[in-house]
Amino acid sequence: MDIGQSMTEEPMENKNEELKDTCAEINALLKQIEAIKTEWESSVDSIDYMLMLVDTEDRIQRCNKALINFAGKAYSDIVGKNFKFFLKEYGISLDKRDISENGIDIFLENSQKWFNIAFHPYKDRNTDKIIGAVVTINDITEFKMLTDSLEITNAAISRERQELQFAVDEIDFLLREVEDKKDLSVRFAAPGVSESDVIYRISAHFNNMMNMLESQHKELEKAYGDLKAAQSQILQQEKMASIGQLAAGVAHEINNPMGFIISNLGTLGKYVDRLKEFMHIQSAFITSEQSKELEESRKRLKIDYIIEDTNQLLKESLDGAERVKKIVQNLKSFSHIDESEWKIADINAGIENTINIVWNELKYKAAVKKEYGDIPPTKCNPGQLNQVFMNILVNAAHAIEKQGEITIKTRHENNNIFVSISDTGSGIPADKINRIFEPFFTTKEVGKGTGLGLSIAYDIIKNHNGDIIVESEVGKGTTFTVRIPVVEK
Repeated sequence: MDIGQSMTEEPMENKNEELKDTCAEINALLKQIEAIKTEWESSVDSIDYMLMLVDTEDRIQRCNKALINFAGKAYSDIVGKNFKFFLKEYGISLDKRDISENGIDIFLENSQKWFNIAFHPYKDRNTDKIIGAVVTINDITEFKMLTDSLEITNAAISRERQELQFAVDEIDFLLREVEDKKDLSVRFAAPGVSESDVIYRISAHFNNMMNMLESQHKELEKAYGDLKAAQSQILQQEKMASIGQLAAGVAHEINNPMGFIISNLGTLGKYVDRLKEFMHIQSAFITSEQSKELEESRKRLKIDYIIEDTNQLLKESLDGAERVKKIVQNLKSFSHIDESEWKIADINAGIENTINIVWNELKYKAAVKKEYGDIPPTKCNPGQLNQVFMNILVNAAHAIEKQGEITIKTRHENNNIFVSISDTGSGIPADKINRIFEPFFTTKEVGKGTGLGLSIAYDIIKNHNGDIIVESEVGKGTTFTVRIPVVEK
């Protein structure tokens, strides 16, 4: 073998071995690169949003599966295209200067979807020069809807918070009004608010609460008024009962001596008549001289006038005594005002007794005109009815300023007894006429009335299953009409 050839072949073999090793390393690197490429493609294909790599000329170098599916094209039909022109085909018009790593939100009319497009530049490791960019396109429709819904919700919450604050402030103000002014009529006004609105519900609950409070307050006021009126009526009835007992005692005490006075006056009248008769007989037996002296004494002492006036004095004294007797009798009848016994009574007689009792109140103010009808007796409490008539008659007299007329009429109609008492007094104003039967209400001056008379009268007539009607005209007078049913048993 040629020694030179042998030396040449040996280096060649070494080179071939090295080349084989290099190829093996290259193949290994290629496989590694392929594996990395496959892993990268699998990774980016698994991402839900669209992704593409673009160079500095805006050409698409790579893209993921999500972009391919969105475009509906093959991978080869996408790669190499200008990404801006590519996106414009699908209604997305943009300039990369308009986008950044945070991206911009774009709404597509044709799909009615929202997308976020972000631009992420990357650099060469050695030169630090931008050599391309990663463009991401993310469907944010659901996120956008949630965001918008959240904004709407937040706005609604903010609005309701403001409305609630307004409601709290308004309720606080109204409650202070109730506390300061004791006014339970305040209400939460919410004009123009729908029934579904929270303010409407709050105002409805508040107003319902105030309605209940006002109703309960009115009930308490009424109960207190009724209790106060009942207490006053009891006191009034006790007072009337005491007056009745006193009147009965006084009437009894007066009646006995009045019997003596009337009897003695009658006897005295008879004695005077006998003395007159004796003096007349005596004058026939007196001589002329004696007669002349007696005549002078008779004239000087005014005996004839005394004898004549004595008869008149006795007559007036008897009339006065009979008047006192009648008043005492009426007082005895009226003194039964507190009696609880119901009995058959004559209403006309009761009115007549009452007139006699209050005559001193009437005679200086009015002429009393009586028009009694033919009415049947009825079962009633005559003492209480006399109290009603007395109250109406006294009120009639007080309503007449100087001089007027009081007319009393009774009639029987449809098994009812009607008693009307009219006066020509000042009348009752229209705004007060509906309140005259309320306890403690009075049209009289302070100190001249308790406001209980007509209230008690109203209750008495109601207890008789009757009613009182009042008609009045200011400046002309007032008429009270009492109706009670005829009760035979």
